[in-house]
Amino acid sequence: MKKILVLSIMLIMGLSCFAQKKGKVRFGMDVSYATLTDFKNQNFGYGSNFEFKYNLKKNMNIGIRYGAVLLFNTSKSTTDNQEGFFTVGLTIPLLATYDYYFNKGGSSFAPYLGGGFGINAITVTEYSYDLKKGRSDKKKENEINIDDKFSGMLRAGFEWHKLRLEASYHLIPDSKLNNLNGDIIGKSKNSYLNLALGFYIGGGKWKNKA
Repeated sequence: MKKILVLSIMLIMGLSCFAQKKGKVRFGMDVSYATLTDFKNQNFGYGSNFEFKYNLKKNMNIGIRYGAVLLFNTSKSTTDNQEGFFTVGLTIPLLATYDYYFNKGGSSFAPYLGGGFGINAITVTEYSYDLKKGRSDKKKENEINIDDKFSGMLRAGFEWHKLRLEASYHLIPDSKLNNLNGDIIGKSKNSYLNLALGFYIGGGKWKNKA
């Protein structure tokens, strides 16, 4: 066990001791705060992502991003203005990504722009409540909608040493909400803004050795 731990530490140090180079592999992880782009209603969310990346050049890479985002939102019924829905949505994205870094090796600070495209597995659970009373006083069964949605992502941020700060926008089509009879009674917003803080290992350092 001790040998495995020592070898793991040596591997991480070995991956990190060189400047960013073409052909290097990186792994990153982050935690995030998210908000739906439905600014009329109260909403918030939290998430985490993992990303494996390959350096096409020292300042350019492609990757695969996988994670989960839990989003909470309120929405009004399209058929009854007295009834609303509190929705809890779980979004699991799988995206192909690309990033370009504005760094030539002279600094540990590396701003970047990037984006991605892929598919999201989305599960939305709705809870009905009375809009006038502002609480759920009607006992109704929950309705669960499951969708697969294609999505696009735009992001910008910076890396400093091994830390990474990022803001991203995820464009995802809305999901329809149905009652137990199958009637459409509303919709759930899926597009969201995301602010993430994380780290990465591998790929090397941004600043070249003198």
